[in-house]
Amino acid sequence: MGGAAQTGDRRTGAAPRDRRAVLGLMLALVLLVGSDVFQVVLGGGGLSSIIKTALYLPMLALMLFYRHHLLRGLRAAPEVTALLALAALSLGWSVSPYDTLRALVPLLVTSGFAILLGSMLSLRGLLLWLAALSLVIMLVSFGMAAVFAEARTSPPWGDAWRGAFSHKNGLGAACSAGLVLTLGAALMLRGWRRGLMLAGALGLGLLLALSSARSAQLFVLAGLLVLATGAAVRRWRLLWAWACLAGLLATLALGSAVLGTDLALPLFEAIDRRPTLSGRLPLWQLLQPHIAERPLLGYGYNAFWVEESRRVYEIGRDPSLFHEPFYSHNGLIETLLNLGLLGTAMLALAVLRLIRGILRVLPGPAGALAVPFMAFLVMFVLQNVTESYILSRETIYWMIFVAVAARFGILSDALRGAVPAHRPPVGHGATAGGRP
Repeated sequence: MGGAAQTGDRRTGAAPRDRRAVLGLMLALVLLVGSDVFQVVLGGGGLSSIIKTALYLPMLALMLFYRHHLLRGLRAAPEVTALLALAALSLGWSVSPYDTLRALVPLLVTSGFAILLGSMLSLRGLLLWLAALSLVIMLVSFGMAAVFAEARTSPPWGDAWRGAFSHKNGLGAACSAGLVLTLGAALMLRGWRRGLMLAGALGLGLLLALSSARSAQLFVLAGLLVLATGAAVRRWRLLWAWACLAGLLATLALGSAVLGTDLALPLFEAIDRRPTLSGRLPLWQLLQPHIAERPLLGYGYNAFWVEESRRVYEIGRDPSLFHEPFYSHNGLIETLLNLGLLGTAMLALAVLRLIRGILRVLPGPAGALAVPFMAFLVMFVLQNVTESYILSRETIYWMIFVAVAARFGILSDALRGAVPAHRPPVGHGATAGGRP
């Protein structure tokens, strides 16, 4: 990954060996904190939580050491920064301050670390780093499946694999993102490096199939379609991007119109799932009155799904559900419950800023590098229809989104002339370059 190496030198001002060590450490930290390796190995419980919490210390140390990168990333993605700040402020109106505070620390640490990563690496370097992370996730998941029977099951889904994650959907989301990113990296590389990425993509595809995560399997097709068409179109990338966005909106609108009707039955039969989206549709209906009770600011971050609360008890006992839920299985609804309309508006602005950044990069010399990230963005939006990865603490999927948002925010500012393309090193060898 020579391209990433050269990029790293310009970004950190460190010697190549030191830079590789830093990026390797960051990869290990994201893997161990963003997955559930310790939970699978140790069987859950307090020890795995203690180990994960201890890993916050090196993450915080790196954020402090490269604080100029962190601050630049925070400024370049103001809506993400505001969303995180709102989550912190929600401690003041949370219906369960203890649960909000307990979840807030990992959210801020992992999100801040992702912002640091997006600020430190170039666009090419970020793509290759994320592809390398995906390869490691694949190898660790296969290794754990070979050693631990728990990694090859995902109760109550029987023999659905979960690999290095606590649930099959976690493995499915990581593999779907990794599949697109490794294939995107393969388009940028040559020789044995390209072969490595293609082999990794095959492994990730196999893991995705073994996870039986139907949503991830379905939505990765959209990501692969975006990636394939983007790689084929060169002179008309802006038109291609607008077509992708129009297709995404049309898919969301069509899905909203046909879900819960007989028109959707053939699709559910094809993917071997219930027409209720495994109980999601009745759950979303049950949550509407609760959203209306606190529409502006929500219940506070991570405060709604308190097991002891009467509202959760009543939802879980509703006859239309066949399980007791602990989250909404929808990113938009979960954001409304957490931070209300204000938080949802900030999220929408963050997505729009990322789209604007991609559109600004596409016509330029780094346009090909933006294609895999457009594919990831399409998948991220679709995945949050049936799952919730928005503001999800200790989750690789959310960390990827935050890192990508920070990187494209920096590039967008540089391209419109708000900041210089690159500056002299500022403290600890940090540079503020806006180059792709």
